[in-house]
Amino acid sequence: YIKNIKSNIDYKLYDTDQNLGCGKARQFAIEKTTGDYIMFLDADDYWTHNNFIQKAITKIIQEDADIVEYGLIYNDKNGEKLKYHVHQELIIEDNKELSLILLFKESVIKFNLWTKIYKSSLFQKVKFSESKTYEDVEIIPLLVYYANKIVLEPSCEINYRLRKNSITNKDPYMTKLGTISSIAKHFERFKDNYNILLAMYSRAMMDFKDILDNKTSEDPLFDKISYFNTYMLSYIYPNTYNNFTYNLESQTN
Repeated sequence: YIKNIKSNIDYKLYDTDQNLGCGKARQFAIEKTTGDYIMFLDADDYWTHNNFIQKAITKIIQEDADIVEYGLIYNDKNGEKLKYHVHQELIIEDNKELSLILLFKESVIKFNLWTKIYKSSLFQKVKFSESKTYEDVEIIPLLVYYANKIVLEPSCEINYRLRKNSITNKDPYMTKLGTISSIAKHFERFKDNYNILLAMYSRAMMDFKDILDNKTSEDPLFDKISYFNTYMLSYIYPNTYNNFTYNLESQTN
């Protein structure tokens, strides 16, 4: 696709000797990067307009933003096309708490890498996990946290295709559990901000509900959900959480 773009953009293609997985592959690419801005695009997705690179670069320079995010067209496994985007331009500046609440609780900022253009300096502060799954859920909150200015654009510029045999689609329950575990990793970092903790817990509860809906406590996933639930509540209500929940590990030791 890149070769078909009529522009003056110089590019290099790199290959690796093995499948690194998403996280390590992206970190590999970042370490090869020398430019001021970074964009991501997975092999089975595409930008909907040939001038998108120039458009995104122009916007992030004009705004002096750390991140500019665009809308996406989501092609689900049934072939239905859904559009996700803000209805008008939204600028968040010098408000890390609001940015993270818009990410976790309100889903205004999207949990994916490939809808955004970034200042490459952000990636000097954070690195991708070596995990082959859920790496976006681990790194996006950090990128959002370190960004001093984020601009959300209403135009849909990325076409995303959900493959039936994708990692996240093979076992939806384990995918949601992986998302929850990735969110839980951020609780220690943001432990001093109650509102951010609540926002993260609200996001995790969406997956809690989907996993346990119409299931009993005998379901194999129940113990894992209970563990993460207790772990998160111990940060939100450190002095009282034992009054309304219990720790499975303490029951079995």
